Amino acid sequence: MKQTATGLMLMLALQGVASAHDMVSNRLSLVQRETNHVTMTLVIDYVQTMQAVAAPKASLKEFVIACAGMPDGPLQRTLGQAQLNIEQGIVLRNTQNRLLRVTALHWPSLADARKLLQQAAMASIAMGSDKPEPAALELQADVTSAQAIDGIQIQLPPALADLTVVSYKPVQTRIDALSHKATVRF
Repeated sequence: MKQTATGLMLMLALQGVASAHDMVSNRLSLVQRETNHVTMTLVIDYVQTMQAVAAPKASLKEFVIACAGMPDGPLQRTLGQAQLNIEQGIVLRNTQNRLLRVTALHWPSLADARKLLQQAAMASIAMGSDKPEPAALELQADVTSAQAIDGIQIQLPPALADLTVVSYKPVQTRIDALSHKATVRF
């Protein structure tokens, strides 16, 4: 029986170990859709980012436990102000140093944000750790300009400083109607 319990504990522990490919890596992807339109996708650890902006002096564990029990109104104000600070800190300019228009990021609903915070709080209490599992979240916005966008200068708020930027312009290939084949080149 002892071997079975030990094996079960080892199996559960290994399930929590993620490969390097599965780890959350804060990143900003810029995909040029048209000459004057770029799609911006921001992938962040939502819980850690909210803590860094809303309560930088608190530990992550203190922050998630406090937020998990907050009534809707105060939680909405806390998260809304943090999200606004992040959006205002993202400044994109073209190569002529002109400000580009960025639409608002699509943040999670209050219910979804609360769920992420509660999961992080439960994990930090259960594991006794200040580092709960990353809560990866993908946020999208559009970047537009009256002129063609041939490059972008990026300025980000301190909470997003540790970020990898990926940018590209997709190439489209159609499948031949007769042969049902196409060649894609990289």
